[in-house]
Amino acid sequence: MQGHRSVRPDVGSFFRYHKPGAGFDFRELAITAGAAVAFAVAIMWCGPDSSSNPMDKDGFLFRLTVGLRKIDGNWRITHEHHSVPATD
Repeated sequence: MQGHRSVRPDVGSFFRYHKPGAGFDFRELAITAGAAVAFAVAIMWCGPDSSSNPMDKDGFLFRLTVGLRKIDGNWRITHEHHSVPATD
């Protein structure tokens, strides 16, 4: 399918800032699904000493949003976004 790309490069760019073995926990999860489109929104916790950023030494919360489409009978990730709370 044209325009479709693998999510793997995005995941790689997210995880390159985290140490191997980093723990991730779901704190909240909401899923909205229809016949051909779905979204999952989660508040997640990345465990202590998992980040290469010294400010995150005790761990940190982040939001994960994933959009999916059913294409040829299979669910495909078509959007993924990670964000952290603003500090200002």
